[in-house]
Amino acid sequence: MKNNIYLFICFVTLLCSGCYEDKGNYDYKNLAKIEVEKFLKADGTSITVNSSMSVTIGEMVSIQPVFAIVNERPNMKFNYTWTFKNKVIGTDEVLNWESDILGSGAVLFDMEDIDNGTHFITAFYLTVGEPYQAEGFLILSEKDEVPRLSLLKGIYYDDKSDYELLFGLFQKENGQPLPDDVFKLHEHFCKSSYGSQIMAVCESDLVDINAYTFKEVMRAKTIFSSEVPQIKDVMFMQWLDLVIDKDGYLYQRRKTTNELFHSQRFLVQPMMFKGETLKGIRIIPDDFSSYRNFLLLYDNNKKRYLVISDLVGTNWSSDSDVTTIGKIEEANYTGDEWPEKFTPLNNMEECNVIHTGFFRDMRNTYVNWFFSIFEKGGNYYYQKFMIERAYTSDGTFKTNVNDGKEGKVPALFGNIFNENSIIAVLEYSEGFGLDSSHPYAFISSGNSLYLYDIDNPNEDISFKKLLGFDSPITALDTSCPGGNYLGVGLENGEFYVLRMNQAKNHCEDRDYLVRWHVPAGELGKIKSIRYKTDSNGTQF
Repeated sequence: MKNNIYLFICFVTLLCSGCYEDKGNYDYKNLAKIEVEKFLKADGTSITVNSSMSVTIGEMVSIQPVFAIVNERPNMKFNYTWTFKNKVIGTDEVLNWESDILGSGAVLFDMEDIDNGTHFITAFYLTVGEPYQAEGFLILSEKDEVPRLSLLKGIYYDDKSDYELLFGLFQKENGQPLPDDVFKLHEHFCKSSYGSQIMAVCESDLVDINAYTFKEVMRAKTIFSSEVPQIKDVMFMQWLDLVIDKDGYLYQRRKTTNELFHSQRFLVQPMMFKGETLKGIRIIPDDFSSYRNFLLLYDNNKKRYLVISDLVGTNWSSDSDVTTIGKIEEANYTGDEWPEKFTPLNNMEECNVIHTGFFRDMRNTYVNWFFSIFEKGGNYYYQKFMIERAYTSDGTFKTNVNDGKEGKVPALFGNIFNENSIIAVLEYSEGFGLDSSHPYAFISSGNSLYLYDIDNPNEDISFKKLLGFDSPITALDTSCPGGNYLGVGLENGEFYVLRMNQAKNHCEDRDYLVRWHVPAGELGKIKSIRYKTDSNGTQF
């Protein structure tokens, strides 16, 4: 789209620069010609003609054109006009405009030679975004007994620029705080948007929030057909949305379009599988972009993993869509039998699955990998496996488990793990290249954070203390694009952004690991963290 706009601007520029109003007989060969070389910005940097820049609404757009004049006459005088989206935004040579128009388009710069009426027109492309159209860490905290939703603005691929803390944005923009029983942040997407929506998950409600304005969009009562259950977890996907209640019952909403964040309502009855109502279900977070149209569940009641479809497939023989939204199947291995010494995922009897998380490995980005830790017979074990969707000519839904590995977790885990421990797997482990790929799991224990290198899960040296803090760890976030940073929240309100590239080689090296630190007292007790991806998130 941008390329088309640039071509259009170039065409207009060439066309207009050759046009003028004829006020008499002139020797056109001697008319002044003006060429804008670049546009200087207030910070000293510049953009070229027909290139682009972005600001958030309310920011100043300060631009000074740098131009050369051929056949310049003495004492030439000009009229200047800057226009954006058909509105005049400036009439001086230097543009100083406090942006008050949302959207994208060309900023046209028109220089009129007053003596002969000749116009010279050029342009650059401008996007004026919403006030909080930025990425960074969303932080849910509690300060003075009031829930606060804040944004720590930063860029996931920038290791030098400062972060900016925007505190209490929901209350600021809505005039009231979030419900007292809010406990989690969730980010969800739709096909027509490269942005996202924020959901504040409460025990008794869901508050959906515009990610760019922090204005409330809707509450749970508008999307449930009956009474809202007591909520334990949620997952909103492309076509299928799921809510789990305190007993692990699974409620579904099948959307009629993936172009919107919301359509239809949740069904009253919990989901069933093989004639039985599912209970004790646990959601395993996942990446649903493009070919990853499924979600992994753990059925703690039946001790098995399930896979649920978020797919509208295509029957290539009839060239028609095949809807498999909400179809459930047990996790099955590709081969005839599960690998030797690997506990079958559809039969985890006598196993207490403590945590399962997903990660995407740069060495095979077309599938999602999963890493779990479970207890059996007083010992702790890990499982590492990948699940991929099988491509079927008739568009039906089928997945396969591959590369199953299992072994004992290093002994240190058993010494530090407790009921308050938080376990999180770094969701994106690409880093900046293969040499910095870093599939890690993290385990908190009081004030300490431990790193587990799951590339080498059997080795004792792979499990070690990463960093100690001044207060107990209350929240971890592993969703930063590229896996470049880890968010760590503490009970005393401190928040840390830790570098992940080569982190295993810098354990307890605070100078290297700490990319940014928010001191105690600013945020309050931290309850949940989620990286706000802006345009870098899930794309269908």
